[in-house]
Amino acid sequence: MLVRTLERSDVRTGFSCGEPSLDVFLERYAWQNQTRHHLGVTYGAVDERTRRVVGYFTISAASIASDATNAPLAPGGYPEIPVLRVARLAVDTRVQGIGLGSELLHAVLRIALEESTRIGCAGVVVDARPEAVGFYEQFGFRPIGVLTGGGAARPRPIPMWLAIGSIKKALG
Repeated sequence: MLVRTLERSDVRTGFSCGEPSLDVFLERYAWQNQTRHHLGVTYGAVDERTRRVVGYFTISAASIASDATNAPLAPGGYPEIPVLRVARLAVDTRVQGIGLGSELLHAVLRIALEESTRIGCAGVVVDARPEAVGFYEQFGFRPIGVLTGGGAARPRPIPMWLAIGSIKKALG
């Protein structure tokens, strides 16, 4: 399985992760958000034989309030710190349970580590769906705040944080 940036010729139709909004994003919006609007970059786990996307994540540059992390950061009173934001991460139901989600998240963490030396990145923030919080906690992510206003039909994502120091230790 090859994890790389999304290409126009990748087969995005038929992807089904169990959450329709993530399926629709990949099929209809990922490519244009990446190439036309420059809102984020989508990386796909692509079956090399069929070019079918079987898992993906979308990342973008972002910043968060420095006091939201409860992590020791550089002195200087910076009101915001640069982070890599994981906006989406999904695995097709046909390949769930084989560790692909973990592989995708490790790819995100490697990118964050590279960017921390290239442009500055204090850590990773993920917008976790409530049912995915446990998955991210396994990697050391911690909630950074509770958002209100989501309904039962569409609960708001829970922002979670992992500092670059923790990523360095985890990846060696």
